[in-house]
Amino acid sequence: MELDIPKVMDYLRQRSLAEGKVHRDARDIVTFHQSFLNSVESNGRLHEMGLILDYKIHSGNLFQDVMLAPEMFSKGKLHILPERIKDRKGLSRLFKGQTKNKKS
Repeated sequence: MELDIPKVMDYLRQRSLAEGKVHRDARDIVTFHQSFLNSVESNGRLHEMGLILDYKIHSGNLFQDVMLAPEMFSKGKLHILPERIKDRKGLSRLFKGQTKNKKS
């Protein structure tokens, strides 16, 4: 039937978020997904440190995996400052009109 399954799934995910219908076991997954999108919308690419901080604050899992941070930082996996893309207007157009469920 030529359905775009990923597009349908994304629509249903966004709709359930907008209606507040998230299974309690999936709350951390939804929080991580939103933190990922926040990072990409803000920088045009993933900023791992920003992703981690946003996720930790919104999930309440502040100390989960905290002992991994020093090793990741020393291996160059975590950067303090984000690398941003140049085409900020193009990035804004990508996210414009997207239904998002930002947590306060």
